[in-house]
Amino acid sequence: MRLYILLFLGLSLSLKAQVLDDSTKQIYSAKTVKYFVFDDLKNNLNRSFNPDTLLRDFQKIFIDLQNAQNLGNKGTATYFFEPKLEKNLFTNYKNSVFSSFKRDFETLKFYNTKSPYTNLDYVQGNIGFSKINFIHTQNFSPRLNFTLDVDKYNSSKQYGTTGTEEKLVDHWDYAFYSNYSSKNEKTKLIFALIHNNHKQNEQGGIKGSATLPLDKGGLLGNYKRNYSSILAESSFNREIDNALVAYGQYALKSGIQGFAKMEAKRERYYSLDNKFNLNYENYYKNFDTTKSKVDTIHSKSIFQHFLVSGGFKGRIKGFNYSTFAKSRSYNLSNFSVADSNFSNTSLKFKSEFLIGGSLGFFLKDSSNYFTTEAELSTNLGVFNLSAVGKYKGVLINFSQNIRPQNLIFSAFSNGYINFKTESSLKQAQTYFRAELPLKLNKVWLKPIFQNTLFSNYTYINSFLKPEVATKTLTVVNIGFQVDISKNRLAYQSESFYNYSSQSSIFNVPAFYTNQDFSYTIKYAKVLDLNIGLIANYQSSRPGLLYSPLWAQFSTNDLKNIPKIGGLTLDPYLKFKVNAVKLAFRFQHVNQGLPNQGFYASPLYLFNPRSFYLRAEWPLFD
Repeated sequence: MRLYILLFLGLSLSLKAQVLDDSTKQIYSAKTVKYFVFDDLKNNLNRSFNPDTLLRDFQKIFIDLQNAQNLGNKGTATYFFEPKLEKNLFTNYKNSVFSSFKRDFETLKFYNTKSPYTNLDYVQGNIGFSKINFIHTQNFSPRLNFTLDVDKYNSSKQYGTTGTEEKLVDHWDYAFYSNYSSKNEKTKLIFALIHNNHKQNEQGGIKGSATLPLDKGGLLGNYKRNYSSILAESSFNREIDNALVAYGQYALKSGIQGFAKMEAKRERYYSLDNKFNLNYENYYKNFDTTKSKVDTIHSKSIFQHFLVSGGFKGRIKGFNYSTFAKSRSYNLSNFSVADSNFSNTSLKFKSEFLIGGSLGFFLKDSSNYFTTEAELSTNLGVFNLSAVGKYKGVLINFSQNIRPQNLIFSAFSNGYINFKTESSLKQAQTYFRAELPLKLNKVWLKPIFQNTLFSNYTYINSFLKPEVATKTLTVVNIGFQVDISKNRLAYQSESFYNYSSQSSIFNVPAFYTNQDFSYTIKYAKVLDLNIGLIANYQSSRPGLLYSPLWAQFSTNDLKNIPKIGGLTLDPYLKFKVNAVKLAFRFQHVNQGLPNQGFYASPLYLFNPRSFYLRAEWPLFD
């Protein structure tokens, strides 16, 4: 009933929200709403975008992560097997397994509207998943805008619960931000307050999975009735962070601007296991035989950092340039309780300093460019050199950097795992990516080649201890994207072949693919119905283990555990009623053909068959 009420309200509001003038012409629409992103402002690219009103990709009810391994459910810990380019040379606490779901400053859309604009995006699933995104933005003057953007979603346990729904993931975030430009456009300011709160209740996987046949054929269909969790209840990890960011630039004279940026951020990491003795016997003793005699562990880590940067930049005859300096200070505090024993370890405030510059050439349309950037730290040996070129869609991206090791590997404590030493170890990354788009009539083809080298790659081994790879780690990703749009037929696909020189510590599927076929039919001569099918496949492999104690992935030495990877087929239907977009998606409809599922991570089952509805309606006044 809740779904029908929300759907009815959305359709009604959409129909009523069309502001008309005396000629019955609509005044406000997506065309009267524009936004820009921070990177374009920073690079002096004077361009803006309108909100997306197309149905393309609307069947994606959540963040579709084909290039990743997760715990089988939405919002769960995620490990990417396409290495990301690391550009931050400052010391971090950790690479969060929940980073895909967090809002950050670089992805914000800074709006400029002629009327108040509100957008509501709602998703509801039949197995305990719900998500809502709310955006409201309006200009208080032609040059001053304020925006509120809120996300809230939950996913529910699919096993380890009896009857009623129990939350597996509980997430919410918000961003309150603003942008201002002076009448002569010389002064531009942006401001953002960002909050992320992500909690995952830990399950450890399913009990009895070690006795299942290695071909997954022994899986039973009703997960909730047939399986229970390895870990006892009340074990969870939570990450909360708050960031305050301000940026401003001022045109000193033609071709020269001064700019400054301030960022204050506080990250908090919580972990609780109040039945550690029981969980140790059921799970952790497979990895470590040196258990402390504790029944409850509770920890909190707080990582605080403050960044100030500034410099000069400009654009002269198609060339963009910048020179900058960055100063950052940080500290880390670990608080842990093991039964009644309290401990507190911390790193006092430390400072880091960077200088750098960039030079780029942009053609008039800004889509063809070549840029280079260099950064050097006072932390000896830490630097970044990068170059990116794009011409008529052909992209070449190269980067070489050396950055500090994450603090979690050297200064982490949760009452059971304790590392209280500082490390001067640095990790090196050499990154190369090439893309070559080709157009044949209405067919777009894009071969992709990516090669990443790591030195001093630090990981968590099967004994839940940090370890440094003694050899250079090489990861190769070779992909092919296809996009066809002809008459009423549409086809999108992405396929990758992957290689890792040390698959035990950086595990990749030999092959994965995402295929999306759709066809549009005309219903009752007025309504276009887009009917499609999504096929996702990841080839079989051992996979990395997820460690609830670390909230990180580790190497996998478990024996007689079915491999991970499998195929899902998801039919969908999507259409528009005036400005309202609607989509229905039936995920993993092929469950039972031939097996009752598969493992998304070792011990963790992929979600069973499930149905979702998504509705999005915009209001322009």
